Amino acid sequence: MLSYSRITEGRLLEPKVSSKPVSIDAALAEAKRIFTSVPKESIAVVLSAQHSNEDNFALLELAAKFIGTKGVFISGKPAGKRDDILMHEDKNANTAGVKKLAPAARPFEHLLESLFAGTYSHVIALGSDLPGMPELLEAPLSKLTGLVTVAAHEGPLARLATVALPACTWAEAEGTYVNSRGMAQKSERAIEPRGSSRPAWEMLARLGEALGYATHWKKLKEVRIAMDPEAAAVTAPAGA
Repeated sequence: MLSYSRITEGRLLEPKVSSKPVSIDAALAEAKRIFTSVPKESIAVVLSAQHSNEDNFALLELAAKFIGTKGVFISGKPAGKRDDILMHEDKNANTAGVKKLAPAARPFEHLLESLFAGTYSHVIALGSDLPGMPELLEAPLSKLTGLVTVAAHEGPLARLATVALPACTWAEAEGTYVNSRGMAQKSERAIEPRGSSRPAWEMLARLGEALGYATHWKKLKEVRIAMDPEAAAVTAPAGA
């Protein structure tokens, strides 16, 4: 009940190119155009502590295995209030999971410094939440030649994106999250995806194929097998 507004409001529900709604095929074609012949050293990716292990793994695989970039960063909601009982200062659902998947991932603020230095010209970003004030982020992000964002919500990354691809919220797609105590928890889909949104791992698979890489993830089970073959064989639902 407390999460309902987040699931329904401020959503990115259709693919966009330069903030204008387009078909998914047109959006992927534009992504291919802007990334063609870009050196791997000029490409960075941004993981999201708000997205599942599966979503982040898909982007990490695209970055490391296919593109070959080492420019990996992590974003998410900024820290908030805490208490000594239940309230944790980390307001992200999967910070621990992302850090386990990508121990070398650097904070988002380091990406901004790199953008001012001209290290990266192209970015593929997951999620819409950023650890800072949006008005302070637009100047460095606007320096990018190409920004592809896969996100469930509108926000600075989606607004500034050359290509924005709509992702499901946690309520619309199954996924695994790791809490602050290191406990992995699986979230099951509760409602149908809204608009043209698809699970982020699936959007990233399609993006990878559009960029010329044989990602070939068609089912969640295939992503989980790539993440951890033994665990996936034991826990994945039949046909997932």
